[in-house]
Amino acid sequence: MPGGSFYRSRDWHRLRGQALKAQPRCPCGAKATHVDHHQARPRGAEGLTSQDVLSNLRCLCASCHSRKTALRDGGFGNAPSRRVAIGRDGWPVEG
Repeated sequence: MPGGSFYRSRDWHRLRGQALKAQPRCPCGAKATHVDHHQARPRGAEGLTSQDVLSNLRCLCASCHSRKTALRDGGFGNAPSRRVAIGRDGWPVEG
């Protein structure tokens, strides 16, 4: 599975653990359980890329990660169903 195998790699699990330790809470205040790339990884990339650094990762709860993914990415890499403005903080601007 190209690209998907990275998320099963030791490199990703190590990096994910570091991110969750550094950011144990989602911006909403809930416990962070997901690690999101602020700037997406290149599709199909194997191994670490320039996007795989702590400064490009943010930890989110499952609910916020799903919302962010649906609004910004259209749902896990799909094209967004509508144009969404992105704020300076990288989060979708609703309304």
